[in-house]
Amino acid sequence: MKLGDIEDCGECPLKDEGLCPGGWTSGAGGIPIEPPCAGWDGEEDVEDYISSVYASIAAMEEYEDCLWKEKQEKQRENEIAKRKRRYINSYCISERLTVKSLKKKIKSYENVERFARSLTVAFNTRYSERKEINPAITEELQSLREELEKAEQNLKDKQKECRNTEYYKNIEKEI
Repeated sequence: MKLGDIEDCGECPLKDEGLCPGGWTSGAGGIPIEPPCAGWDGEEDVEDYISSVYASIAAMEEYEDCLWKEKQEKQRENEIAKRKRRYINSYCISERLTVKSLKKKIKSYENVERFARSLTVAFNTRYSERKEINPAITEELQSLREELEKAEQNLKDKQKECRNTEYYKNIEKEI
């Protein structure tokens, strides 16, 4: 049977297949929805049209399944990365705290050095007697920076050690 041979909705096989509600209907908000027969050229076979509709529905479902699987895989990878970060952070907590405290000390000493430098500049412009910054401040700042480098290296070594533990390697297998 050709699509052009169908006269009204009563003899249309699309309604029996559940592909057409039958005639003009309205969607949400009263927007009219035209039936599939509104765009037929009349020369296509009914069975070919029905199979093409089912094929497009199957392709859409397959595409949605593929999107869902990709989303699930991404969520799984994110969860694995999150657990690994958490484990590394807890494994290396003392090293991280050492680095953090050294950074605070360095910032504090930099502020002290900056203040001392501004005081010496102000004093030297006002008076003929020349003053200099206490070299102990600069030496302490330099030693703190060296200590920070060592602490950061210790942190990196501890993180490498953590990545070689069995628990870290098994995190992927748990999920």
